[in-house]
Amino acid sequence: MDAWVLPQPHFSLCHISACFAAGSRYDRVNGTAHMLEHLIFRGTRRFPTMQALSSAFEVLASDFNAVTTRHSTTYEIDCLPEVVPQVLALLAQALCEPRLVGIAAERDIVLEEILSDFDDSGRLINAEELAWGHLFEGMLALPVAGTPNSVAQLSKADVVDFYQRNYVAQNLRMVVTGHCDGAGVIAELSKAFGAIRDGDVSTCDRFAVTCSPVKRRELIVRRHDLGPQVDISFIAALGRLDEEKLAILELLVRLIDDGLSSRARRSLVSEQALVYDVEASLSETLEGSTFSMRLSCRKTRVERVIVELFRVLSGVVDNIPCGEEWDKIRRRVDVDQALFVDSPSSMAAWIHYCCLFGHSHDLSERAARFRQVKPQSLADLMDDILNQCRQRWAIVGLISHSKADKIAAKLSTLCAEEVTLTWLGDDE
Repeated sequence: MDAWVLPQPHFSLCHISACFAAGSRYDRVNGTAHMLEHLIFRGTRRFPTMQALSSAFEVLASDFNAVTTRHSTTYEIDCLPEVVPQVLALLAQALCEPRLVGIAAERDIVLEEILSDFDDSGRLINAEELAWGHLFEGMLALPVAGTPNSVAQLSKADVVDFYQRNYVAQNLRMVVTGHCDGAGVIAELSKAFGAIRDGDVSTCDRFAVTCSPVKRRELIVRRHDLGPQVDISFIAALGRLDEEKLAILELLVRLIDDGLSSRARRSLVSEQALVYDVEASLSETLEGSTFSMRLSCRKTRVERVIVELFRVLSGVVDNIPCGEEWDKIRRRVDVDQALFVDSPSSMAAWIHYCCLFGHSHDLSERAARFRQVKPQSLADLMDDILNQCRQRWAIVGLISHSKADKIAAKLSTLCAEEVTLTWLGDDE
């Protein structure tokens, strides 16, 4: 087990988080990692029901929360410093001695949780997940929480198998931040988690996943009634980036979407009123990084919105940030860095992220990398995104097949390369 303890005595609370490198990409049945996260809350040997375990946590601290991603599952809680030993002991019981009961009830809960992403036939209607699923292969391509079909098939044996393979000492990282006694916490961690099972991580399905090799540029259209709106998603796979390139990518995302004066919001929202909101983001997998855009618009405006979005992106290549715009991006990075220091939970999340993907957690090094970035490097990276990277566009809404053909042709013109249409309509 790996442990990080960062005492920050100027805070009132202590933040405790346990992160297993055990996300949905390691599922054998899609949705297992997420289902296990739910069942952890269903009780332990000493606290055999969800009510008993929840009450035990709530007497000592704030709510016991968890989140599952494609790469990891994290459990976290805030508490007063004087009860840290008791909270660590209780957390160890929840993670090391779960009963893993109540899967029938949790199936229904998970199905309610994911309903907004699927139609009545169980077809995926989340544009971002559609784009992602056509970009990658294997379990990495599938939704974290599973599909209606896979959740219905999940058995307790599947969950127990995942738990035994992945919830082992070698996959666990504990991070304790905020108001705490460093030496005392280390001793309590050893005491509370001393009995966690060792495991052979080579048996944990630690396999590599690659981008889909079939299509370089693809438009996926799911015909589904979302009312007068359609959802649009764009994802580009950049491959594995070093920390200097990641700094450039983060600044690029901020140039496109960070505040109302950023380029995408200024153009698509405030100036042309084409959409209510637009979001740019980056994410990492063990195989590399992705750049993505997400927005919704009236179905009559889809082609115009895509053209304008492409204009904003390609504009980075021709219109390099400078002056006040460049200064704003740099200052907002400084503010973001200060938030890490001023929030124990953000600091813990940062440490987990760095350890999971092999980055340096040193914030001063991070700040230095941002200071070294030149504006031209943003233009160069955007040029790579538009011209070198695998891309997926996804649209969900009441779009006709002929309209989808027209959009694919327009994208092919914009990209100066054929964009293959994958039609997921009524006639699929």
